[in-house]
Amino acid sequence: MSRNQVRIIIVGAGIAGLSAAQRLYKEGFQDVTILEGSNRTGGRICTTDFGRYDTSAGLVELGANWIHGTGEDNSVYCLANDNNLLKPYVLLDRDGRRIPKSLTDKAWKIFQQLENNADRFYTGSSSTEETITSFDYLIKSMRSGLQKFPKSVREDAWAIYREGMSNCQAASPGVVGTILKDLPVHWIRLNHKVETIRWQSHPGSKVTVHCSNNSKERTFVADHVILTSSLGYLKKHHKRLFSPNLPQYKMSSIEKMGFGKVNKILLHFKNPFWDKGTGSVKFAWSGHDFEFNPDTWYKSLFAFDEVLNNDSVLLGWIHGRAAEYVETLSDDEVKQTCAWLLRKFLNRPSIPVPDSILRSSWCSNQYSVGSYSYVAVGSTDRDLRNLSQPLYHDGKPLVLFSGEATHPKYYSTTHGARSSGLREAERLCNFYSAKSKL
Repeated sequence: MSRNQVRIIIVGAGIAGLSAAQRLYKEGFQDVTILEGSNRTGGRICTTDFGRYDTSAGLVELGANWIHGTGEDNSVYCLANDNNLLKPYVLLDRDGRRIPKSLTDKAWKIFQQLENNADRFYTGSSSTEETITSFDYLIKSMRSGLQKFPKSVREDAWAIYREGMSNCQAASPGVVGTILKDLPVHWIRLNHKVETIRWQSHPGSKVTVHCSNNSKERTFVADHVILTSSLGYLKKHHKRLFSPNLPQYKMSSIEKMGFGKVNKILLHFKNPFWDKGTGSVKFAWSGHDFEFNPDTWYKSLFAFDEVLNNDSVLLGWIHGRAAEYVETLSDDEVKQTCAWLLRKFLNRPSIPVPDSILRSSWCSNQYSVGSYSYVAVGSTDRDLRNLSQPLYHDGKPLVLFSGEATHPKYYSTTHGARSSGLREAERLCNFYSAKSKL
């Protein structure tokens, strides 16, 4: 069978699914269908208009906010860099002196390696004591890593790590658009919710996918299915989604891995009460404040920061059970509470209620059911590998799995999602390359 005859279904039009499709198209596969349950592409990347930038409408990101680091192993950074999507930035020390790019690159790479080492240490353990030990290991390693720099630049190196995540390039809305430009329009079918994937019932080692489209049922038959659903979705639906059920090892890993709850609260002020570039407020709560209480949900807000290139908007992050709870509250209640919080911490009673508010709702979103994955206590890196394992029939990968939760190193990141989609597309390329040589 030639590549242009192979039928492939991709479930999900987030960056993992779109990246898989992009690679498949480049490699000559022509019969590819992307089934997306919602009415848009992008998945947990969701960029929209809100606020203002100079005299124009501002852009905000409700989902994936950053490109985590730079370098050839970061597939999203490479995509953005190759397509001139990155905005130049500089890091300055507290005296306004520019920190050389060579130093920022070196510091970032060293600290990334230290984090990876600590992560491998952690994923080999399961107890709370060992988790604390891995944190101690990370701190000690960072101190050791700083010794690799001349004494004159150690403070700068530490600042690069401490501020690195907030100063690296924002996840550009052009990333998704760049991938979409490479794909045939007819490949993508929105509002197609997959109901069942039957992977052992069709003769000829094929997969049957049942989905619904505006109350109408549709059935697709494919040689391969690449599933990119979030771990949160799989946790909730894997038992009804697959027929027969997934192998026990995969179900166990789905249940053991963690899927976090994080939301954003964006506040727009027509007349900002802060000077441009100074809109940052960190909330220092005491230790006993961290237990969740519906009446004090706002104590799970740890900061408001001015949005880059959107000088009339403050962005707040909320996590855990409070992130889920706040989705049940009205916009007005959240606006009033946030205004009260800002007045309290800044000791400025004159701060007005925001003119408008925009919030993410990843916990109640039926396709994400949360924000992003993490290695929970009781899970290990083996679970990450289990999540990425395909379902085979006679050596043929029938159902393949991608998405950020399937990346053994870069789970919870946008480039982990993209790389996982490229990985599964490459798996199919290798499968048919090997067959052609027989």
